Parts: sequence; structure tokens; C-alpha cells
Amino acid sequence: MLHLFALKVLLLAGGGSPDENHESHLQHVQVAAALFAARGVEDVTIFWADGQEKAPDRAAARHKLPQDDWLIQGARLDPLSDPGPILKDTRLPGARPATRAALQAFLKEAGASMKAGDTLLIAVTDHGEPDPEGQTQTAITLWGERWRVADLKADLAPLSPDVRVVLWMSQCFSGGFALHSRPNTCGAFSAVSDRPAYGCIPAWAERADVGHFLRMIEAFEGGATRMAEAADAVLLSDDTPDTPHLSSDAFLYMAIARQAATRGVTVAQLIDAALPLQPADHPDWARLARLVTRYGLGAPRSARQINEILDELSGCAEALAAWHRVWSEALKDALDLLGKGYYPLKKGPVGQAKRLDLRRRLIKRLQRRLSKQPGVRARLERMRAQRHLLDEIYDQLSLQEGAAIRAAYLLARITASALLSPQEQATLDALRRCENAPLLPPRPEPPPAPSNEATPTPQGGPRPLPRFQRLWGRIEASRPGYFGLSFRDLPGFKGVEVLGLLPGGPAMASDLRVGDQILAVDGWRLRRQGGFHEASLLAPPGSTATLLVKRGAQRLEIPLTVAPRPRPLQPLGIGASVGDLWLEGYNGYLPVIGGRPVILFFWATWCAPCKEALPSLRAFAQRHGAALIAVTDEPRARVAAFLADALGFPTSIALDVAGEAKRAFEVERLPAFVLLDAEGVILEMAEGFADALPLRGDGLP
Repeated sequence: MLHLFALKVLLLAGGGSPDENHESHLQHVQVAAALFAARGVEDVTIFWADGQEKAPDRAAARHKLPQDDWLIQGARLDPLSDPGPILKDTRLPGARPATRAALQAFLKEAGASMKAGDTLLIAVTDHGEPDPEGQTQTAITLWGERWRVADLKADLAPLSPDVRVVLWMSQCFSGGFALHSRPNTCGAFSAVSDRPAYGCIPAWAERADVGHFLRMIEAFEGGATRMAEAADAVLLSDDTPDTPHLSSDAFLYMAIARQAATRGVTVAQLIDAALPLQPADHPDWARLARLVTRYGLGAPRSARQINEILDELSGCAEALAAWHRVWSEALKDALDLLGKGYYPLKKGPVGQAKRLDLRRRLIKRLQRRLSKQPGVRARLERMRAQRHLLDEIYDQLSLQEGAAIRAAYLLARITASALLSPQEQATLDALRRCENAPLLPPRPEPPPAPSNEATPTPQGGPRPLPRFQRLWGRIEASRPGYFGLSFRDLPGFKGVEVLGLLPGGPAMASDLRVGDQILAVDGWRLRRQGGFHEASLLAPPGSTATLLVKRGAQRLEIPLTVAPRPRPLQPLGIGASVGDLWLEGYNGYLPVIGGRPVILFFWATWCAPCKEALPSLRAFAQRHGAALIAVTDEPRARVAAFLADALGFPTSIALDVAGEAKRAFEVERLPAFVLLDAEGVILEMAEGFADALPLRGDGLP
């Protein structure tokens, strides 16, 4: 076949390690190689995982698991019986290993052979990693190593500046490569530099039928010959949370951001001021209309409206994450209890076959146990259904968030000519020339169909997503119930004892009292650990729950109006205000947060380093005039038993009901310390104690 273009292709799939190298990577490499062959491109070099090594290098598939495998997934028995993926060896003909040394050798060869006007296409289907500093030095995952933006720039040095380099990158955080400083370089990218692509999201990770790389291939197979042409088609066809964009889009948005900072306005204000001056027939208006219709974003025609959509989707995401965490933790606790005692939890069997056999036997045992407890199984399935519903909502939310980011790029394109300086416009024009220059030879015309065959009817596009405004209603429908009380399980799990009525909660509005023993909820006897917590979560908000209560010698039925569960605190970091952080005072009193510095000291009765830290902690608090609050998520009774024998423990003790404060500060190791200033703003956060207190006290008197 006659070659119309001097094109060399570097096709890369590093994969990282065998268990992370998905089957989809192999399929993408194969269909891409077929695409290039069909277009007559013969100079294609594949860099695949470990190259020609005789060893497993990809996760080919998952083992077929029993029907009720969800009874183990995510629980304590899961890692002990998880057989892992089926690993296979792959040796593609002529493929080189996906290592930096092999890539450097190839690029040196290319530099010696490629001439001015030639094109090097670097096509990447792989994993990617973010910049640890939060900037744009993102990386491609090679086989056991990384290829950063700076590495790629250095390794392209052997190529003449007159050789065009086109990047087609579909890994997570690929947008870090979009603003490559090498001249005559451009490309298309699946995700902005601070955002993962679909391959990092479990719901899509192992699918080979979705994602930026596959959609780009389809665009080229459909007849596209230029990178910009294919990328614009993918804007409307990539049904994943990807945020596809071109180098020119990244440069344009960065240039507008610089202009906005110089003028003291927001990017949205700058774009919206320029929009009325742009022609109504600009081609990106039509793309925007198709995009927002396809993904249920309404009819936004301004950057302000796009920002409002993103803000609302962010609010939905926060609520969704809160309820997903609540349901997931409750289900995990229940599954851990269900599987307790079935297998030693210290180690598991070696070998996939043994693990798979163990998993099947464990599930049969769990099924037999649940067959005798149909009520327990029903509650487990209800919790699982709530989590599944939230997973579905998250899929829609993430799709619409990605589409809104695409829409923002389109609005920036429309206003480019009004907002850029002459030098910036020249750079943008150079990038667009690079993106619009021919890349692949034209597609050969298919042979005419026989006249006796019916002409196929074109299929319609994907069904548009529901409007994003409907997400709130679906999320609220999965909101757990809330009784508003603290409690502890009674011995033998024969009910729970009421330890406290939480301010503003429905229990405080009922006839419940501290010390009451709750034996049943709506006729469901509480005979298992965690049962009362499950009952509160599963009670529909707005309904009335009937509590069977023992008060002394009396048996009472007390109605309680179920409230929607308050949203748990979001993770807090340095510089954040603790706001409405609420902790229950063990003695009914806590120092007010605000007015003077406060140290939140996360501890437990069993934590030896916590006790060792106390002298240093007291001295630090006294030196800086700070209040000391000791925070624990242990039951009141356990704290009381500990204090009966403890000497000199801080009297300001807070009970962290349900561990919400612990989650908000992301406490993973005890002891943990949070230092607040007089306004309740977080100054320092630290964990652990080894001879010295890990607090500096910077900013305090």
C-alpha cells in the first residue's frame, strides 16, 4: 500500500504489575494495531508489560465466584479467601518491554532516522499516577516503574524539533502531559491532570468496551484522519467519567486563567463577559448543545451556569459519599459478625485453587446459617440494595461531572479570540495546526455491498442521561434513619441500654430516658450485636418506630418519629474550621471550642502510647494556655471502668458517638492530636507518640 504520511507509532501499555495489568489493555493494543494495519501504517512498535519474558504479565479474568459471594466481599473473610485474578503470560510478536530504558533506546533510534515533517505518534493505553505535589508532573505507569512528564521531555531530546510528536494518552491524570513544552508537540488526553480516568474506577476498570482509548479508535475507524477530528467526536461518545480534551484546550484554559488572575476576576466572569460578542454560529455551540443534552445537564449557556452545575454535583457527591460510607460500614460489620468463628483470621491458604475452594465452602456455611435466620438475611439484602443504589447514582454523577468539565472547555473555545494576547493566540494557533494536520492515511473505501442485501438501518445513539437535578431525590431516598441516641449492647446481646439522648434528635422528643433498655424495634427482637444500629439505619425517615423498652420492672412501648440521619462530618485538614463539630461530654460538660486554643486528644483505654503521651501533652497545653479534650469512641461503660482505676486522667473527656469525629479527622493510629486556634481553625494534626509530642505549637502564644 502507498504510504502518504511518514508516520512512526509507539504503542505503549505498561500495566505496572501482572495483577494490575487489565485484560482491556491487551485488547486495546490489539485493536489499535489492527487499526494502524488497516490504514497501511507499518512502522508500529509495541511496548507491552514485560515484553517477551516468560512469566505472567496480565490479569486475564476473574474466577467464577458463587452466587452469594457478596456475603464475603469486603468483610474480614474476603482477603483470606480471595483467589485473585487469573494471571496469564502474553508475548506479542516483536513487542519490547514497557520500561524506560527500552523507550529511551527506541527514541534514540527514531531520532537518527526521522526527518523534518515526519510524525511520531505515542499512543498510551495504561494506568497513570498523579503528581505527589498536586501539580502537573503526572506519570505513566510502566512495567514496575514510572515515566513522568519531565522524563518524557528528556527522552524526546534525540528527535529534531521539526519532527512532529502527537500524544494520544488515555491513562489517569494524562492531562499533565498536555502542556508539554517541546515545540511541534500536541495531543489528545482522557483526563485532566488532577483527575483519574475511568480505569481507576472499579465499576469500569476491567471493561474493555468503554473509555477514551476505545472511543478514539472508533473515531479513527469511522474515517477520522486528524487528532482534533477524532478528539471532538470522543467528546460526545465517551460514556465514562473521562474528561477528554486536546493540548489546545489545556493551553487555552490556562491562558484564560492567567488573564482572569491579572484582572482580579474569576475565569467564569471573564468567559461570560466575552460570550455575547461571539458569533452564534460558532461550531462549538452546536457541540455544547449535543453534549449537555446527551448528559442531562439542562441548557447551560454560560460558565457561571456550568460552575453552578459542578457545585451542585459536588454537593450530591458529598451526600452520596456520606450515605455510602454509612451503609458500607454497617453491611461490613454485619458480614463480619455473620462470618465470625468460621476461619482463623491470621493467615489464609496458599494458592488460588485452595483459596477458591475455601471461599466456596465459607459461602455454603454462611448460606446455611442465613437459611435459619431469614430476618437477618432480609436486613443484609436491604443494606446491600441501598449501597448498590448509591453505586448506580455515583456512576451517573461522575459521568455528568466529567461532561460538565468538557462543557467548560467548549465555552473557553468559543471565547478564545476575544481573550488571548497576540502571543497567546500564536501559540494556540500552532497547537491547533499540530492537532489538525493529517495523522492517519484516509480510510480505504469499503467494497460496495451486494445489491441483493438490505441497507442496514443506522442505530441511534445512547439514550440521554436523566437530568442531574433528579440526583438529589434519589440520594435522599437512600438516606438512613436516625434515632438520635447513644447506647451500648447489653450482656448477651439481649437489647441495648440508652446512654444518652443526643441534642435535637428524635429520641429527645420521645419518652425515652437514659438507662432505659430497648429490647425490640417494630417487633424485631434485638438478639445480635449491631442489631439496634441496623434497625435505626433501616427505619425510613418520617416513619414511626415502636420501641419495646424495659424500665425497671415495667415493659413499655414507646413510639419514636424517625429522622433523616444527619450527614457525617467531611474529612477536615489544616486550615479548615471545625465548625459544628459536636462531641458528647462524658461528664455533661466540655470546654467551648473557640475563645482559646484547644487540643483534641484521640485516645483509647487500651492504648499504652496514649497514656505515655499525657505528661508531655499536659505540659504543652499549660504552656500555650490550651484546653485539652480527650476524645474516644469507646462506650461510656468502658470509659467509666477505666477511669475508676486511672489516676490523673484529663477530666474533659468527649465521647465520639459513632466515631464521626474520628472519621472527620481521618484518625488511623492512636494517639492522635489535633491543635485548634482560638477560632476553631486547625493548625496541626499528628499521630503517634515516641518520647516526644509531635506538636510544634506554631502560631500559638
